[in-house]
Amino acid sequence: MTKTSRSSSIDHTATRQEGQSLRDEKTSEPGAPPTATLPLPAADQTSPAASDVPVPRKSCSELLNDHFLWVRMGNIKTKQESPLTQYLYDNRTLPKGWLRREEALRAGLEVPNDKSHLSQREKQTAFSLKCALASTPFLDQNTMAPMKHFVHAWGRNRGAFTRMLSAVLKNDNFVCERKARSEKGQCVITSPLIQKREFTPLNYYKKVMNRRRATEPLESRTAAILKMEFDLLEPNERRTYELGAKAELERAQHLPEQIRDAFRHLKGSITWHGLEAYLSTDGIPIVSKEALRRYCKGNKKFFV
Repeated sequence: MTKTSRSSSIDHTATRQEGQSLRDEKTSEPGAPPTATLPLPAADQTSPAASDVPVPRKSCSELLNDHFLWVRMGNIKTKQESPLTQYLYDNRTLPKGWLRREEALRAGLEVPNDKSHLSQREKQTAFSLKCALASTPFLDQNTMAPMKHFVHAWGRNRGAFTRMLSAVLKNDNFVCERKARSEKGQCVITSPLIQKREFTPLNYYKKVMNRRRATEPLESRTAAILKMEFDLLEPNERRTYELGAKAELERAQHLPEQIRDAFRHLKGSITWHGLEAYLSTDGIPIVSKEALRRYCKGNKKFFV
């Protein structure tokens, strides 16, 4: 090759590189915000070594779109695995709950921990992924283990998703909603049903024994031990605690008035522990200081 031909080839190469750089500058709009990238969670040290090639990060909506496209193209009958299954398998070495944390980061929400409750949005997303996995045949069940990797990615056990599916089927609108508490907004001070459940002979016996044996270690007066002792009492001994529980139940019906009288008498200068002691009978509290604090702070009449 002559010197002239070599120089012309170098010029053509430089021209192509300049043209490519100009096209890149045109495609990137001025003032556009940079593309957000999610931090890749650190791999679990106890898990098998992951591949050196990083797996591209995808959102749950992108995974579902790829999965449904895979089904629509007829790949479900071939020997090719689902993109959703393959994605979970490739990221199996990441820490527990990695997919749930990535979704929270994408939505700009607080990053949850493994013990926090699932929000409405998280339940709908997890339910959609579980249904997609449940309706997909897997070629290598032992190697891929899609449900195992999905449970690990979302940071929940299999029982949680079973309860979620049951809640959806029971709901008229097929929505993942938590069961509303029937006693919401009520407490032992205001609800007669809770009072009947709380002021029983057994609970009164526990209060008395905890008062008498306050200096003993907690291991000797656990709830199971006290219940066993109560079951072994003679009928005449048990009658004493039945009368004490009945007296507490009758007094509990007037607890709001007694609390107001206590604040009026002491002019509001009292601690929660002092209020508990003020309402006690022979050193046995009728309600705990925590119940008093929640009731008073939730009642605007006290302004505590």
